[in-house]
Amino acid sequence: MGWKSYNLVAFGCSYTFGHGLKDCIASDGRSSGPLPSKYAWPTILGKLGSFNSVDNMGIPGASSKRVVKKVLEYDFKDKSVVVILWPNKDRQTIFKGQHDMLHMMPSFIYKDMPKAFWRGKDSNFADQVKMYYENFHEEFNCVFEQKIYINYVHSYLKTKGIKSFHLVPEHEYDKGLPQEDQEYFKSYDLSGLNLALIQWSKHFKIDDALDKPHSHPGPNSHKNLAVNIRKWFF
Repeated sequence: MGWKSYNLVAFGCSYTFGHGLKDCIASDGRSSGPLPSKYAWPTILGKLGSFNSVDNMGIPGASSKRVVKKVLEYDFKDKSVVVILWPNKDRQTIFKGQHDMLHMMPSFIYKDMPKAFWRGKDSNFADQVKMYYENFHEEFNCVFEQKIYINYVHSYLKTKGIKSFHLVPEHEYDKGLPQEDQEYFKSYDLSGLNLALIQWSKHFKIDDALDKPHSHPGPNSHKNLAVNIRKWFF
């Protein structure tokens, strides 16, 4: 199947946005730039697959729930193809309205995040996040929600005649669960779901971006992932 007339739309978090690549890093040396990187995997995949256009809708720090909301709000063109690199399942977003939310990541507990992520946060935010992860966070629940999000987006896009392709790091899927729970979740995937499990150090991250001290994937990593996505799906 030729893809020259199709528009590629990519969703995900900072690993899709291209955080830390040379055109996507702020003056503090840690935060991302304001626009997605042209060196990130969506742009590379767009060239490898000869797509008509590429729209990188990655959101730095996004949860899977934020990705779902972004997909639902997106104005798709005719003949679109969607690829989603799903974020870390431990992230949690609670929407208070269309434009207001409480967004939590484990990293906030240690306050070891770029300043941009702390914008608008009050002094008690880290304590609130710590309380959530100590009292309400459950691995089974995270896998349950992730499975629901992936399958719902697949089904939603299918009703619009849009093919979707889903990428999940292998350790993020259900590997942390007991064997009986892994077997339980196998029945959740809808038929026709195009999903690939990524082995992180083999299929994606092979070098570092410029952000320190916890670097995102570098330029060769994004090329590596784009080549693998084309091999798996296109």
